[in-house]
Amino acid sequence: MGVVAIGVLGLDGRWARVDENFGDVLGRPREWLLARPATAVVHPEDRAVVEAMLGRVLRGEIADRRWQIRWVTARGVVRSGPVTVVLLRSAHGAPQQAVVVVENLERCHRVLADLHDAASRDDLTGLQSRAGAYSRLRSWLEAGRGAGLVFCDVDRFKIVNDALGHWVGDLLLIAVGERLVGAAPPEAVVARMGGDEFLIAVPGCTTDAAVVAVATRIQEAFAEPVSVERHVLAVSVALGAVLAAPETVDGGRGGVDVAVCHADIAMYEAKRASSTVPLLYTETIGARIQRRQQVETALRAALATRQLTIVYQPVIYLGTGRWGGAEVLARWDDEVLGVVDPEEFIAVAEDAGLICELTQQVAQQACADLEAWHTEGLATELRLGFNISAGDLTDASLVSWFGALLDQHTIAANAGPGSHRNHPAARRAGHRAGPAGTGRPRR
Repeated sequence: MGVVAIGVLGLDGRWARVDENFGDVLGRPREWLLARPATAVVHPEDRAVVEAMLGRVLRGEIADRRWQIRWVTARGVVRSGPVTVVLLRSAHGAPQQAVVVVENLERCHRVLADLHDAASRDDLTGLQSRAGAYSRLRSWLEAGRGAGLVFCDVDRFKIVNDALGHWVGDLLLIAVGERLVGAAPPEAVVARMGGDEFLIAVPGCTTDAAVVAVATRIQEAFAEPVSVERHVLAVSVALGAVLAAPETVDGGRGGVDVAVCHADIAMYEAKRASSTVPLLYTETIGARIQRRQQVETALRAALATRQLTIVYQPVIYLGTGRWGGAEVLARWDDEVLGVVDPEEFIAVAEDAGLICELTQQVAQQACADLEAWHTEGLATELRLGFNISAGDLTDASLVSWFGALLDQHTIAANAGPGSHRNHPAARRAGHRAGPAGTGRPRR
């Protein structure tokens, strides 16, 4: 509720007393109010109705009344708000005075407007927030206007935070925001979506070429380094663009989410490909991302339930024609996706951080098979080799893990072809390397 003003009204319809807020709420000096009938401040169009209602209260016909009225300030500004009138009676029940309560909702509205503006602004950069950008974009689409969207992500921002501190990182985000505003068209809305991600929304874009032109100007704006707190930083950005047209994107909340999501997808693809130019969203890109998401979700489930299988590809020495062992390769036949190409699911595993778990499961299965064969007196001289991913080599415990696996299955490591020990990383580690694994397999 806004500021409340309270006055006491005599039976003659004039103010007997008013509190200190009364003048502020009604927009008149207290002396002016006390010298005139209470209805003098009421809007002329409402005055007759208010006089009649007050008369009924003061005559004791009704005990109280609450209604919305308009009044005019000394500057001629029309205000409105709820007014409550309560009759006070004497000990004998005769009407004596009336208490009038006037609520100033205008100030409440100003506070709400300030809160809405604060919610629409990013605290750090002063740009529009995600909520503010969504609101503007939704209003454009509902009005039948198209818009071009450019989703921006700052490359290697985490390195700045880690090396120079979050204070410098915050200043860099502010500087990036300023550069985006300078590169965007005057009518554009520039918003910080969170972290190091920004959105530039341009109303009136009707062609793919127009939104790509905006994205290209933004890309060019970062050709020069950014100076922040005595640091000169080379900043690059990944940009994804999309055209949000009213006829193809519903103007509701879901339509705005879809449009922004498409721009984000294009940005992600540009970043993954290390593209130096903006990438425009297409249905092909969308289908590819959806497929990757499906594969990742199914792969996580497959690893959790150990659904992957392995096959053994013979290794033949060309010089002698002799069989020198076998290469262990991972295979996956999903109930829903069917047979998934190894190059596809291993690439997804690398991107999703699942490659080490995949390698370990394949190695465990291969070692179990080899131990079983040895127990049965089969393939006692068989050597197994495997490929590993670059992601595996980032795991400092890789070599020791394989050593423990070999001990578990009583298998001796060797330094022959296909063995991990031939890899420089294994030689530097000085540990035994296991004989089975997986990576991006040959087909």
